Amino acid sequence: MYKQVEKSKENKSRMVANSVTQKKRNGKQSFGFVDNRPEGVVLRGVNGSVPMQRKDLSIQFASEYDGILPAHDTYQDSYKFGPTEEGRSKKFTYHHIIPENKLKLVATELKGIKSYFSDLDETEDNKKLRGKGTELDNKVNGLVSGAKSVWLNTRITNVTFQINSRYSIYSIAVTESEVGDILRNNNETLDVLFPLFRDLIKAKAQRAYDKAKGAIKGCVKNALKEDRFYGFVNTSNKDGIEEVLTSRLDGNFFNFNTVMTNIMDALKELRKSQKYGFLNKREVMDSFTSAITPYDWDYYYAPALHQDATTSDDHLKKIIQQNGLPHAEQNHLKHAVQWNPGNIHRGPSSTYRLNPDSDDFDDLSDDGGEKFEKAAVNLLKTGHFKKLETLSGDIDTFLLTKVANTAPDNTKVELACKIVDQMKEIQALGATQFREEQWEKKGVDKMRLKKVQEKISAAYD
Repeated sequence: MYKQVEKSKENKSRMVANSVTQKKRNGKQSFGFVDNRPEGVVLRGVNGSVPMQRKDLSIQFASEYDGILPAHDTYQDSYKFGPTEEGRSKKFTYHHIIPENKLKLVATELKGIKSYFSDLDETEDNKKLRGKGTELDNKVNGLVSGAKSVWLNTRITNVTFQINSRYSIYSIAVTESEVGDILRNNNETLDVLFPLFRDLIKAKAQRAYDKAKGAIKGCVKNALKEDRFYGFVNTSNKDGIEEVLTSRLDGNFFNFNTVMTNIMDALKELRKSQKYGFLNKREVMDSFTSAITPYDWDYYYAPALHQDATTSDDHLKKIIQQNGLPHAEQNHLKHAVQWNPGNIHRGPSSTYRLNPDSDDFDDLSDDGGEKFEKAAVNLLKTGHFKKLETLSGDIDTFLLTKVANTAPDNTKVELACKIVDQMKEIQALGATQFREEQWEKKGVDKMRLKKVQEKISAAYD
């Protein structure tokens, strides 16, 4: 990062010229960052300790999905695609159209420029420079603000999905509206969110418990109207009794191992007092109603809600911690730049796509690898695609523009402002989801995008 350090007048007037570092990696040319500022102005790397050296501009690589898009969608395709064959989740991923590593460099430089301007002394001489920094600051804050909105919606989706998946056994379901009210209107820390979600779920569990308990008598009464069930009762046919009751009772709140043990015990007691050939239906109804009780939800469920729960994968605290909490503030800019939804499409993982090193590679159908993915032209609206293509070129210009004299000059800052404006516009376009009909098989285990000639012509002719 840039860091402004107090120096003497002699040092301030002394200029240090650093040349452009140019190295070749894998046949690609990479560029350094010209630093002709006073000795006290240091360009730091991400770790803040050594001068930054530019790496390859456009290597695309696998990464963690940093919260802009749902993690459970990334790794468990059943959420979006329904039941799938084993291992299908590993065959899909999120693809960057402008390569992620290129965007990583953008995030690093934007952070460095912002830091430089924020560290400038508030003197009359620096007034103009600080004005440039304020302009860029405002634009970057707008980009991050838009990303925060996307992240929040994703966290709402994730928390809702995980709670409903984990606790459906208790007939508990939360809505995105309920989860959103909690996340939007409260301090997003675990200490604040945990008791709010716990109270919400406890209230739902209690209602489900009461509803299950109240339904027992009616279910038994209606079951006894069936000759088949009455026959199972009189012959003490345990399997038959359980079959009928599980079809009538909401099984989510009943432990039928316990239920059937209690029912068979109740039948034994009824037979001891049996006076006729068949059991009295009213006596059976009263006896079964007493024997059937829902889960003691406080006993079975409360451990997962306990503040100190640490061992179960199902406990609420872990769900909130992993799915409901926001990114650390210092990472907001990085995530907003690298995981712009409008720059992402979902499709088969790179393992199942041809790349520039493959035989029969076609840049209008296959994975772009280290370069801008031209094949995305078949997926996106033409305007969307052209915006990305323009942004990619402007990013190259921004990254290769030198820093002159004692600070980023007008050209560098104007380019920074320009690409941030473009990223904000593209952010609003959203991610492009997978649609099976847009893909076709290539060979035994590869997939490629079907060419849409009208879109290709509109973009390139």
